[in-house]
Amino acid sequence: EEFKKDDLYTIGKLYNEGISGSCFGGSNVAANKYSDQEKQEAALTVIEYITSKDIQKEFVMKYNYLSGIYSLYDDVDVCNKIDCELYNSIQPTIRPTNENEDYDEYSEEFRRQIYKYIYDNTDVKDALQGAIDIKKIYHISLDIFLEWFVFIILCVIIVVIVISLIIIFIPSLKSFFEFLPNDLWIISLFGIIMINCISFTEYGEITVFICHLRLFLLAFGFTLNMIPILYKLIINFPDESKVSCWIKEHRYSFILIFLFIDLFMNLILFTSPYKVSEVRVIDGKNFKYCLLDNIYSKLIEAVFSLIKIIVFLSIFSLIFLEWNLSNTYYDVRFMITAVYIDALDFILILLVNIFKIDNYRLYFLIRVFVFIIYAISTYVFFFGYRIIYYLIYNIKGSKENINNISDTIRKQNFQSNSKNINQTSTLNSSSYKTTNGMSKFMRIVLSYHYRKESKKNNTSSTVFENIENNSNYKSNNSQTKL
Repeated sequence: EEFKKDDLYTIGKLYNEGISGSCFGGSNVAANKYSDQEKQEAALTVIEYITSKDIQKEFVMKYNYLSGIYSLYDDVDVCNKIDCELYNSIQPTIRPTNENEDYDEYSEEFRRQIYKYIYDNTDVKDALQGAIDIKKIYHISLDIFLEWFVFIILCVIIVVIVISLIIIFIPSLKSFFEFLPNDLWIISLFGIIMINCISFTEYGEITVFICHLRLFLLAFGFTLNMIPILYKLIINFPDESKVSCWIKEHRYSFILIFLFIDLFMNLILFTSPYKVSEVRVIDGKNFKYCLLDNIYSKLIEAVFSLIKIIVFLSIFSLIFLEWNLSNTYYDVRFMITAVYIDALDFILILLVNIFKIDNYRLYFLIRVFVFIIYAISTYVFFFGYRIIYYLIYNIKGSKENINNISDTIRKQNFQSNSKNINQTSTLNSSSYKTTNGMSKFMRIVLSYHYRKESKKNNTSSTVFENIENNSNYKSNNSQTKL
């Protein structure tokens, strides 16, 4: 029989009350709802017969089958055949078939963890924790110092950016922030804040709403941060066009076009939304992540990425063409650093989504690191350096240092430009013989790249150019007097 082992051992309840347990399972019996009425009634009759108390009693007494009718284990006839005291002392546990898509795999892993304690001398706490971790889902919370530290950094970044908004309204600093109007500075910095806030969604349980919120913050944050830069580069282009004139006169409409595109992409993604998928880690911590597993949704994501890439390429191209314009000479040099770092951040995010990481804390740190670097680099190289420049300029004796820095940059740039011009001339003369069209295109591009002044009459000088011009003027006067 089931509970006799060579007539020497029997299975009995544990010594104390309330600690004996057993995992219950069984077969499912059902009637096909698509059958005709007569067959359904016949099937129901069979099910009623099989599950009746008398038949269940017969199965228990003759075949030692377990029954779900608990009152049978108080029946005298049944108790004369089986150990009713054992069955009445057991705390039933339903077999957790819903914990894993493959229950056999789950059961095997559960037993493996328990056997570590029984056979491998693993500490009981570690073995039980391993069994718990099979189905437990972990998420980032404020439980450890590292997570608190990251959370504080995110808050500090937001506070610094918000306080910085006051600076653009200080009259003595206004000339250092002429690259953009005040309203566009606010919009651009708010975009950085939105990108930074994506990291907050890494805390807590991952849901479908959180997945869509991340994409919303990424799309709108990028647009609000980068499109004002694109706007400035377009209207600053040396030659005027109908497009640049329209953008200059309708800057809000220009930004709204990109915002409507982002909104449209986010809305249509709801037709094939994100799914929350689980990463099952053997002997590790399980966690959830956002997943687009539909071809249609992946296509939307690809179009979204393509739009952002086009914006990046447009900014890179315009920076190259306006590299030597005097009114934005220093702006584009700091700007290119931020844009390079931002582009690398987006590439890293794509790689993180492609290559799955099995450690949920490492996954969290990589994603948060990317967004923090984006926020800090964009803020420092696009906005913060102007404050530093102002502080240096106002320190006693700093003008001489600025002159030295300016002269060094100018000399290096002149040497680089001269070398590039010579190389370009050689390239143009050789390529002219074979591809006249390409040669003409390259000459046009390089003519813009090395142009220092714009043909526009309303081009204003930045404070950086004025500082350098004033210092050069004073230097020339002092030499004349000598």
